[in-house]
Amino acid sequence: MKKLTAVVLWLALLGAPTACQTETGTVRPDVVLIVVDTLRADHLGCYGYWRNTSPQIDSLAEQSIRFERAYSTAPWTKPAVASMLTGLYPSRHGVDKMLHVLPQSATPLAELLRENGYQTAGVVSHSLLGEKFGFDQGFDRYDESQARGHHHVSTEEVARLATALIGELRADEKPYFLFVHLFDPHDTYRPHGVGFAAKRAGRVAAGQPSPRLRKLEPPLDTQEVQLLRDVYDEEIRFTDRGIGEILKALGDDGRSERTLIVLTSDHGEEFMERGWLGHGTSMFDEVLRVPLLIRLPGAERAGSVEGDPVSTAGVMATVLDVAGLPASARSGLDVGSLLGPRPRPNPVLGELSYAPRQWRELDESTEPWLRMLVDGEWKLISDRLSGQVALFDVVADPGETTDLASRMPDRAETLHAQMKMEDAVAAQRRLGRETTDLSAGQRESLRQLGYDSR
Repeated sequence: MKKLTAVVLWLALLGAPTACQTETGTVRPDVVLIVVDTLRADHLGCYGYWRNTSPQIDSLAEQSIRFERAYSTAPWTKPAVASMLTGLYPSRHGVDKMLHVLPQSATPLAELLRENGYQTAGVVSHSLLGEKFGFDQGFDRYDESQARGHHHVSTEEVARLATALIGELRADEKPYFLFVHLFDPHDTYRPHGVGFAAKRAGRVAAGQPSPRLRKLEPPLDTQEVQLLRDVYDEEIRFTDRGIGEILKALGDDGRSERTLIVLTSDHGEEFMERGWLGHGTSMFDEVLRVPLLIRLPGAERAGSVEGDPVSTAGVMATVLDVAGLPASARSGLDVGSLLGPRPRPNPVLGELSYAPRQWRELDESTEPWLRMLVDGEWKLISDRLSGQVALFDVVADPGETTDLASRMPDRAETLHAQMKMEDAVAAQRRLGRETTDLSAGQRESLRQLGYDSR
């Protein structure tokens, strides 16, 4: 190790970049990407929530750039995380159906970083992000031991595994990339003794899975839904403690100072705003608007807020940008770095191709059946099944309660044409789709999570 240090210093003095350095000779940052499953932005203190659900995340936000209007690329886990790790929208990376696998033709973030001298490690807690679906591509170590379904409470063990990895990775002078996925805010919502939730409201108690609750007749009333929100908030607070343990493990030395930390989510959650409990079936903000915090090395731009809409698909290009990797590494991505000057922000896209059980006839189609485009204050949702479009001013109407498509047909048509143009470009550069088979046990586990994997 001492010899390596001497060589690094000697080469730095000569001005020759090493695997640990950028082209300008600066040391490449360590990178920690934390993805919290099913985390709504509007249930965090740093996004204005009234309840103290997220003290550790809020503290990180004080050191970070906070993106006020960050959107996921899809309302369920697999395509959303694949977009973060590839910089591509779902229709391009092809991981948009239940049996689809991250293709070998993709070059995910971990692979690019490893090719440029990084150690790479991941800890995940959802089977959809496992080796079975190709998400271990580019990782030296990939731990999915905590992906045990919605009955398993995993945050404490994920945090323990992640902190242990941080210690091992920091023992090497090479920079590292650590990907951590935390699952617990996902259904089924369980209490954690925080004091936010009562034990029961009407027909509903904590710990009941959403598929069962969705079958209740009459549908859930206001008090029953509020109980679920309260227990969901306890899940967030519990997960927040685990995030605090991970952040604490990074230390407070010079190496931690030059660490890039990104915290975000794959999607949010619906609590009967439109008659649905869960996620995966719509493109409204409660399920697509997610938190996004980027803590730059040296806490540069700490506490600043970006108000323009951005896509979580920009995470990959942003990491590569901060790591000082050549521009060629960022070519071909759908979304560029979220940090650079943006004279006019590009439109943000969302897609849904996975068809729930009641829409099985769409499963063989290669086209998304729901699309979303956000451009400034305007949001368009296009439904291929019905042929309808809906238009919302999400700044004036954040609850998306008033469809303006019939009142503003020219605006809707302009955005729809923009969406079709983006789709045409994506179709020309689409990666080849790859699929896998699942065992009966794996299918049952996904069924319990609310996914039809037939």
